[in-house]
Amino acid sequence: MDGESSEVIGFEFLDDYYFENRNLIDEKNQKTFRELLEPLRQGHFAELPNLGQYVDHTGKPSRNLNVSLEASGDTVFFAPRFFREDTPYRYPDRLSFEAQPFDRLGREKSRHQVFFGRLEGQWFHEQQSGAIDVAIKPIPNTVKDHYKVLHEVGMHQYLTQYGLPALDVIGVIRTGAVIPEAGSEGGDEEDGSQPYGYVVSRTEADMETLNSLKWSGMDAEMAGQRMEHVLDTMALLHSHYIFHGDAEFRNIAVADSGRSLRVIDLEYARSYRDATEKVDVIAEKMNEDFSFVAKSIYEYIGYLFKDEHDEKQPLETYSFMLSKLFLPYYDRLLRIGVRPGDPLARAYDQMVLTKLEEARDLMDVQQRARRIAP
Repeated sequence: MDGESSEVIGFEFLDDYYFENRNLIDEKNQKTFRELLEPLRQGHFAELPNLGQYVDHTGKPSRNLNVSLEASGDTVFFAPRFFREDTPYRYPDRLSFEAQPFDRLGREKSRHQVFFGRLEGQWFHEQQSGAIDVAIKPIPNTVKDHYKVLHEVGMHQYLTQYGLPALDVIGVIRTGAVIPEAGSEGGDEEDGSQPYGYVVSRTEADMETLNSLKWSGMDAEMAGQRMEHVLDTMALLHSHYIFHGDAEFRNIAVADSGRSLRVIDLEYARSYRDATEKVDVIAEKMNEDFSFVAKSIYEYIGYLFKDEHDEKQPLETYSFMLSKLFLPYYDRLLRIGVRPGDPLARAYDQMVLTKLEEARDLMDVQQRARRIAP
């Protein structure tokens, strides 16, 4: 395997986020993934279970999804015919992986150091082959983190059941590493130990996240038009009582040349399908999602909401979000079928008032600071 080092995604184009030996962990993860694929044959594949049926719908993370993966004793799970329908067998005779480093540009700060590449399958007797582009996410072998990635798998599968534009998770491969007991030592991904496994998702050539779009130089009207993707994503998820939990621009994606959404990065997503009576909590989760959106707005078009002294103008930001996000968002909810008086509509009312109060509080702080400034 040493001779394949050129296939490992280099970090020469990444920022300081990855240094302090994180590049070594990443290279080891890619090498381990290829080594896991090398001995696989048709008899090693098991069908990927539907973890979506075990997702928690009371607003809590789904913590025990690894039990479903471990129950059979299998370690390699893939969706049947994940390459194409006309192959004679559900699974290929052999898999190989070739890294594609430039697919990673713009996604360098992935918490789990996702890497990208092409998965190739071969069928020996038919002399056929197929290839698909994939993203590989390591599953940390830590008590505090492993469940987040498996929860994300379950969320994507759950969304797919409702026809929502989730990522196509095609496989999970376990390394055989045992998740340590709570309170025990070991399994710290920062020390480069073996991950619990890997999640394999299909990617699309033209899929891009909103942070990768050009924002500089826009006026408020042009920026408002870009909010359409944010609105559609939030309305689709929230109408199913699902809240993203990390809705920054880098986690909102579009594909098909910008015509269709893709919901990504659902580690912190929560479902309240079975807890719709918790209107106050739902309002908090809705507010949290839009707070992440506001964070990205400040980051990418914050220059629109500053005065001549380069100070932020909270009420101007709120006015932009009210006209370009909150009001159109509510219209979308109504079109989807949410009625005034429904728990989601009541949560919306609370969220808008909360945002207004936040803007006023920030403005008061600025005004007091100006009064006491020398």
